[in-house]
Amino acid sequence: MGRSLFARFPDLRRRADRVLGYPSEELCLENSERRLSETAYAQPAIYVVNALHWSAAQEDLPAADSFAGHSLGV
Repeated sequence: MGRSLFARFPDLRRRADRVLGYPSEELCLENSERRLSETAYAQPAIYVVNALHWSAAQEDLPAADSFAGHSLGV
C-alpha cells in the first residue's frame, strides 16, 4: 500500500512517523507484526497513504473541480 509514494515524499513520511510514533512505511509495506489488521494501525496507515496520494495528485494532475469520498460511519 503506497509503495511508490513513500520514497517520493520522504518529508511527509517523516512527519507522519513522528506523529504516529512508528514507521508508517514499514507498517504499510512489511507489516511484520501483523498490525494492519488492527483498526488503531489500519486507519492511520490508510490516512497516510491517502495523504501521499493527494500530494502526488497535486503535483501530477490538473486541479479538480470537486471530490467525493466515503465514511465508515457508525
